[in-house]
Amino acid sequence: MSQKEKFALYLEPEIRERIDRMYKADNCFSRTEFIAKAVRFYLGYLDAHEDNPLLPAAISSVIEGRLDSFEDRLSRLLFKQTVELSMMMNILAYDIETDETALEKLRGKCVADVKRTNGRLTFREILREAASCQG
Repeated sequence: MSQKEKFALYLEPEIRERIDRMYKADNCFSRTEFIAKAVRFYLGYLDAHEDNPLLPAAISSVIEGRLDSFEDRLSRLLFKQTVELSMMMNILAYDIETDETALEKLRGKCVADVKRTNGRLTFREILREAASCQG
């Protein structure tokens, strides 16, 4: 148990009544524990970063850690996807002959397709569209 110091504390009667009503609901054993908990929370609020005054420092650091982890994972996944895409483009480029005009027209179609589907394209959809254009 940590050392505690006793000192006088003056509160408005309404605040004391609220503490008396709430400290047990907050799983505190005493008013002292409740007040200490409230003071720690408020001190964390005051210690928060200036750019984010509404979140205590502990919460800010947890959120930042989670976002950093998410960013790292997303970066690795995008790297892997880009490698696979590069492999596919190289295979196709060696096998298919096309001119710059056709390539730019295809790029415009692909941009429109991605916008239309919010990036949720499937190979099956593209294959069906290609088959319908050829048949």
